[in-house]
Amino acid sequence: MNQEIERRIYIKDGIFYLAYRWRSILLAAIIGLLLMVGLKYIFYEPMDDASAKELQEDYERELQVYNIGKDSYESQIDSYNHQLEQYQRYMEDSILMKIDPMQEYYASASLYVEIPVKYLNEIPESANMDITDQVLGAYENFVRNGIDLSEFAKEKKMDEAMLQEIMNQIR
Repeated sequence: MNQEIERRIYIKDGIFYLAYRWRSILLAAIIGLLLMVGLKYIFYEPMDDASAKELQEDYERELQVYNIGKDSYESQIDSYNHQLEQYQRYMEDSILMKIDPMQEYYASASLYVEIPVKYLNEIPESANMDITDQVLGAYENFVRNGIDLSEFAKEKKMDEAMLQEIMNQIR
């Protein structure tokens, strides 16, 4: 016959049993702990005011270097964001970005230049060159040097840098 024996195990009894069996290990652990606390108390040196002040100065120096580096990185981030915005604006608004590369050679432009009569009278008739070449050369020189570029850009509601880019591509 099988009889089931029911036993109750209490935690308190289990701890006492382990403590009784392992009392030498427990005693050594307590003695070691007391020795470590005693050694720490004996060799403990409180920090004097001079070393505390030195530590504070070191911390302040390192904090200042950190803040300078952080400000530098934030400035670089702002610069990169500004460049990115300019690049995106260029990609959206630039005439050259809107040109289809397959149709590039089929594009053409007509240039009309109006010269007031008072300027025509200043060109000597003995000039050996064709007047059309002189006028177009002068106009091209004005535009390339940016003399009339800002006024033309305002009139056509364009960005002056983009107009300059187009002029550089005409060369």
